Amino acid sequence: MNKYIITALAILLFQLVILTGLSYATTPLISSVSGAIQTGQTITISGSNLMSEVKTNWIPMFASGTAYGFEGSSPTADGYVHGSPGVYDATVKLSGSKSYKFSVTGAGSSEISSADSFYTSGLSEYYMRGYCRWDGSSWPSTYIKMWLTQNYNASPNIYLQPQEGSSFPTQFRLFDIYDGSNTYQSIPSGQLQSGRWYCIELHVNSSTRRVDVWIDGTQIFTNLSKSLTTQQDNDFNFGIVNANGLASGQVLTHYEDNLAMSTSRIYPSSKIEVSNNSTYGSGTVVYQEQVFLSDSSVQVKLNLTGLGSGPYYLWVTNNAQGINSAYQLGSGTNSTTDTTAPSTPTGLSVQILP
Repeated sequence: MNKYIITALAILLFQLVILTGLSYATTPLISSVSGAIQTGQTITISGSNLMSEVKTNWIPMFASGTAYGFEGSSPTADGYVHGSPGVYDATVKLSGSKSYKFSVTGAGSSEISSADSFYTSGLSEYYMRGYCRWDGSSWPSTYIKMWLTQNYNASPNIYLQPQEGSSFPTQFRLFDIYDGSNTYQSIPSGQLQSGRWYCIELHVNSSTRRVDVWIDGTQIFTNLSKSLTTQQDNDFNFGIVNANGLASGQVLTHYEDNLAMSTSRIYPSSKIEVSNNSTYGSGTVVYQEQVFLSDSSVQVKLNLTGLGSGPYYLWVTNNAQGINSAYQLGSGTNSTTDTTAPSTPTGLSVQILP
């Protein structure tokens, strides 16, 4: 065989090995699962690449440093700028060593708030992702304004929050400050539960005046038309921006973790599901409530509702959108089908020298 052809084939083989290795590098790998395989029980998933956060398009504040996950010494040190900030909390967290805790005590009809904010560098389009949790026994009857976008020193554009009411809600509310319109959609898992983490994603495009929202990876608002100002958003407020009508003396605490902003969709840090089929996406698939997340260990509160008597298969979709091979719960084994096996790379060219 011509030595140039041999050289070219060797180069191609090397490129295929490298690209294949890169593809597998972000595939979640499950080594073991511990805990009772029963609804309501917390199980621990051990392995690697279980999160694999991809920060390529994150704005600089979150792409580097400690603002993401609130891992710095204080909100100010992490670059959060103003408001009525809460405190970093090392007791309740989803990931890392801390979360951001906001807490308010009701005083009848008085407006109360506990929030912080950061500048968005004049972005007219952005994606926001954060994990949110609410602890309490009372709920604001008027508004809470969990996330609020606005032009600096001007009126806000929109705010996103769980619906107001007399008890923990079953819907999320998107309010447009300019036309006064409210849009409601149901929470995919049902009534908001005290002490449960929810992954919230928001997409705002001020140029096309469209908004998208996801909860736990399920889209609830799709390309929603809102009368967003065409001015660029400069300020993003988060926490309990306002709370009106919280029962007097009642405490509502809100936690946020794994917060980030990007110019492309961020996706959940890690999405864990269980199904009754060894092929991902087939059969019945149930999202699992997350208790703790890291690259090497994940804890979820198991929910087998609607999955029958088994066998059950565990799926982890990390932030890089890699999916593990089917892992059969209770057996401690992987199936032989890898749902993320890389396809043949395209776009490679090899020059055969004369």
